[in-house]
Amino acid sequence: MQSQHTVEGTGQGTHDALVAQLDAACSLEYQEAAAYLDAARKAAALAETPGTPAGLRLRSLSELGNAWRASGDFARAIEALDTVIVDAEQLPDSERDAVLALAHLRMAIVYDVIGSSMSGLEHLETARRHYQAIADQAGLIRCQMVRAALYVRIDDFEHAVDCYLESLEYYRSEQRTEDVASTLSNLCYVYRLMDRLDDAIAAGEEALTLCSSLLIRASSLANLAFALAAAGRLDEAEARTRESGKLLKELGDPNYLTVYRRAFAWVKFRQGRLTEARELLELALAEATEKGYRRECIESHALLSQVFRELGDYRQALEHFEQHHLLLLEADREKTARQLEMHKFRLELEQAQERAKYERDRRQKLAESLAELNRVHEQLSRRAVELEWHSHRDALTELANRRYFDERLSREADLSVETGANVSLLMIDIDDFKGVNDAFGHLVGDEVLRAAAQVLQAGTRRSDLTARLGGEEFAVLLTSVHDQQELHQVADKLRANFEAFNWDSIRDGLRLTVSIGAASLHEADHDAVQLLDLADRRLYAAKRAGRNQVVSGLPRRRQRR
Repeated sequence: MQSQHTVEGTGQGTHDALVAQLDAACSLEYQEAAAYLDAARKAAALAETPGTPAGLRLRSLSELGNAWRASGDFARAIEALDTVIVDAEQLPDSERDAVLALAHLRMAIVYDVIGSSMSGLEHLETARRHYQAIADQAGLIRCQMVRAALYVRIDDFEHAVDCYLESLEYYRSEQRTEDVASTLSNLCYVYRLMDRLDDAIAAGEEALTLCSSLLIRASSLANLAFALAAAGRLDEAEARTRESGKLLKELGDPNYLTVYRRAFAWVKFRQGRLTEARELLELALAEATEKGYRRECIESHALLSQVFRELGDYRQALEHFEQHHLLLLEADREKTARQLEMHKFRLELEQAQERAKYERDRRQKLAESLAELNRVHEQLSRRAVELEWHSHRDALTELANRRYFDERLSREADLSVETGANVSLLMIDIDDFKGVNDAFGHLVGDEVLRAAAQVLQAGTRRSDLTARLGGEEFAVLLTSVHDQQELHQVADKLRANFEAFNWDSIRDGLRLTVSIGAASLHEADHDAVQLLDLADRRLYAAKRAGRNQVVSGLPRRRQRR
């Protein structure tokens, strides 16, 4: 990543030190994970110096998010990258697309690793649009690499190979040797899954002749070892696995270390060294379970079942087989859903391509046909966004509707279980709204609801979700509040904003307040239904206590008047 920045109010010495530290962090991305994280942390700390340009600060935070991902801390990675995505909207056009493209691309990689392929695809498509806006061909090719990985997750190997071969052609033409090696290593992995073992071994061996970075060499060795073992060349596979293990331990990435242990166990199993295979697999399974690497849990249970069967321990073999089967069924259900979404995504793309081909044949000019393809694509994208927007919005207030709110709450609750991230909920009800309708009529009541929506949105962050649940009841889903004190402060600020609003602008003499119930997922065992119930009970506690106040998990405060 290039780090060329301008000085905007920060000292030249501090600016130069930050640029140098950021460059140092970037150079360690494919090296030892702890060193990369340490360098990225230092860059992020320097970026907090008053006067640091916003673009430079966000680039540093993006690097830190990527370093957290490389170290296996996905919750912190998502938090850092989400902050970059939200704050980058305020950057000038000249910087915004580049910062957002990289942040969304890195977010796609995180969601791929934790198994949320559709979230990964959404971020990937956003990254592609930003790279396209700045005509960054290298960035678009990186998107293809990540897209290939997502195809592999749903066993769509043919399309994955197509993406990798397109990337390989680009990297060879640009003489980017390290990227050529990385792409060949990935092809080795996919070819092995397709049982094209000769192609897999050839790709893996060529990758080793080209790569120099620690990460790419280690992953190339591991992928080649798998292919050699599958081809029955067990001694060579063991040698490559041992060499890979030394590099991966130096690298320190927990995901790769778990894969390595399973690979080594497979080789030992094929060699008949069953006890050694069992010990490695039990360690790999423990690590995968702790870190939430579901794919590795599935593969480790499957191989442990075979090992225990060969050892004659049929009870253990059956237990691991059942665990493998249960996890595999769950993964298959999710994979089917992802395949349907991927099919829909690919169908829309193919339809756009067919329309572009028709225009190209009709006009017989490449430039005109490409322009038409872009026009049709943009129309489809805008239409899709419009349809999606309307399906998720309340017609009166233009806030999110109840259906979308429930989907988002469920998704955030599931993600919090995987990452440990906190999510909080505010249930908000306009006090005595019936009196407004009775005194002034339903048209004024509608104006009040629209104004209420504006007050709530003005008092929340863009990353929060504000929804109308029905009637005069609203909800705010907060993903960036960390403790009860902060949650109560946010809720009370919204209450005060509502009370201070100029309601006379709607009807003279109109005075309105709200009651708020606040709760967090940590209080509700990460259960979305329990969270709704807890926040709702606190809302009604606020009503019973006299209205115009907040009830949260903090001790009850003096009633507001």
